[in-house]
Amino acid sequence: ICRFASYCFNRSHSCAYSWISYLCGYLKAHYPTYYMAACLTLYSEKAEKLTTTLGAVKQMGIPLLPPDLRNSKSQFSIEIDENGQEAIRFSYNGIKGIGVELAENLEELKDCSSFFEFLFKMNPELLRMDKMRFLIHSGVLDCFGTRKGLIEKQIQIIDDETGHIFGAAKI
Repeated sequence: ICRFASYCFNRSHSCAYSWISYLCGYLKAHYPTYYMAACLTLYSEKAEKLTTTLGAVKQMGIPLLPPDLRNSKSQFSIEIDENGQEAIRFSYNGIKGIGVELAENLEELKDCSSFFEFLFKMNPELLRMDKMRFLIHSGVLDCFGTRKGLIEKQIQIIDDETGHIFGAAKI
């Protein structure tokens, strides 16, 4: 048994790794958009791997749609772009500085009609000035106006000392 154990463990692991490699290769070849969206979601917390995977998506010719309040989710998702081609929609979790809680809260705010309604409905414990800037600069809030205009509005309504949004009465 001891002689058998010296090579059995290696063989079993090499068999398992080869099966996983085969499955990943099959999915990447036959379902590239879905496979890459899953990889991006998996690496959304690791900036270096996310950047590398985004480069691979670009190299494969898969369209990448920007983050958007109306269409994005907390995970990378598949949509049909204006050309009728499958595309990957950038997720909230893929944006630097956006945590899981804020991403989930953003999913609930897709129907906001104005920037002020968005701020009023947003959980003030999750949305601080730095996270708000990440959202504005990434393009998530482009449906509410220009990025420069949103930054100016943000400066008017966010308390500099705490970094939190002023009370709802002031909005």
